Amino acid sequence: MGITSKAGKWGDAHRYALIYWEYAGLDRKSWVKLGDDLILEPKDFVRKLKRLHPVDEVNLNARLLEYRSSRLW
Repeated sequence: MGITSKAGKWGDAHRYALIYWEYAGLDRKSWVKLGDDLILEPKDFVRKLKRLHPVDEVNLNARLLEYRSSRLW
């Protein structure tokens, strides 16, 4: 799972836009690139300087579950 400041196409199903990117210590609006080989653990939400905002953690978990379930078909 990577973080990028480059927006994907509108409605890109492979990215999640961080709402509180500044809280996470990022310099600009950022997106999390989703992948289908993810196993989320608490350490996945820790950045060297800060953590993701709790709202982004919940939303990202939900988005990943949706993404992974859609990839099963």
